[in-house]
Amino acid sequence: MTESMFRKGGARLEKESRFFQEALSNFMYDAASGSAIRHLVDSGLSVDQIVERLDYPTARSRVERTVYAYMTETGILLRRLPAGEDSFSVIHPGKMSRGDLRRLLLKLLEKNGEAQSYMLCPFGRCGSSGIPESWLSGLTAREREYVAGIPWEPGLSYHRLTGRMFEIGLQLAVTWELESRFYFLGTGEAVITAGNVYVGGGS
Repeated sequence: MTESMFRKGGARLEKESRFFQEALSNFMYDAASGSAIRHLVDSGLSVDQIVERLDYPTARSRVERTVYAYMTETGILLRRLPAGEDSFSVIHPGKMSRGDLRRLLLKLLEKNGEAQSYMLCPFGRCGSSGIPESWLSGLTAREREYVAGIPWEPGLSYHRLTGRMFEIGLQLAVTWELESRFYFLGTGEAVITAGNVYVGGGS
């Protein structure tokens, strides 16, 4: 065997060893943390809360990647709706109380089911500068932590109206200046608020 062939063979073995070590690491991570992370995502926990609860020490960045992958694989997060936004029948509720908006959204959520109900999330447009504090000022600390902990891809995303996101979406709709958009795929309806819909009354 020539020296050149020996070097190539050694390089190949080193590459295979790295591949094996990485595969083993991924397997151990998934066995120790992966299933727990997925369960905690389903429970509505933020990335910070998930990191706190893991028995196996795991880098936050890795938890973020696992959370985002699971959310996209299961449809909790969508990059685009199955049908175009112009195919929805739009409801413009105008100014209303928080209680009235809650009742409207709950009625549509019950008709469509959680898996067919989404909220438009523009947080990926903020880029490296982060989500402006003014966007989240109406949320509780835990709600802000949930939104800020998702590694949003650039552009727009749609988050399923899980119990936690429903409360976040409702609060944003009544406090921030931006439009809030809720999409209900089963009935093909969309609720678009003009920003600051709250006029007092109701809970």
